[in-house]
Amino acid sequence: MLSHLQSNVTFLVAVWRITSPEGEVAAYCAHTRNLVFDSVNYVAAPVEPTKFTQTLGVQEANHVELFGVFDTVISEDEIQGGKWKNAPIVFEYIAIDPATGLASATVTGSVGKMRGQAGKFQVNNGTFRVELRSLSDRLQQDIGALTSPLDRNRSAAELGVSLAPFTFARTVTAVVDRRNFTVGGTAQADNYFKYGVVTFTSGANNGLRMEIKANVGNVIELQLPLRSTIAISDTCSLVAGYDSTREQCRDKFNAMVEFDGECDLPNLRGVISYPE
Repeated sequence: MLSHLQSNVTFLVAVWRITSPEGEVAAYCAHTRNLVFDSVNYVAAPVEPTKFTQTLGVQEANHVELFGVFDTVISEDEIQGGKWKNAPIVFEYIAIDPATGLASATVTGSVGKMRGQAGKFQVNNGTFRVELRSLSDRLQQDIGALTSPLDRNRSAAELGVSLAPFTFARTVTAVVDRRNFTVGGTAQADNYFKYGVVTFTSGANNGLRMEIKANVGNVIELQLPLRSTIAISDTCSLVAGYDSTREQCRDKFNAMVEFDGECDLPNLRGVISYPE
């Protein structure tokens, strides 16, 4: 790479890739041809970065705004549904040997690599912009925990329990709107799925997830409306919710050993009180 940069003619191409929590990779390069680098296929697209800020040290976080075009890997529905939220991003410039020409485009190295995670997405007319937040951005966030009567684990997955017994495959039988619907199958207790998650496995919302606000038997209410219309016969999976109380941790998930809260800690009134 150093020899390439010291030569009389250099050819650098901006590339970036983003990886979803499920392991799906979307990669783009600012070139007229698709390129392969480190066994990753980069699709030719106008991806030149904008609003590039980079500083020495870790006092301030580095940010890059990247541009992309919707394709078969990244769609507007998936962005709206949160599939790529906080997904890892790698941005760099790869060097191409000018002697090979544009058609063969042999990649010889990379420079200016920047790692981080996806921040805000902006969608406009078939294109999107995503903010790459550098790893130093996390150093600007408060880290720590306060005592709390509630569990600091916010889901059954964080408790470390297997979600299989608490996941139910269901089919939509009635629809009110994009936020309220009814599923078939054996009904669970009211609010059994409160704070849980629904993932659609077919229909217009296939692959999208949304938190559950409440349930009355098989009647489901979501926290926010889904991106697309829910249809009868759409399939989904419902995961039981966890309200972070000691009772649910002990009785519902049998994971009291993982409870991370202080239910019996005296409150301020108890601390400053004294016997009369």
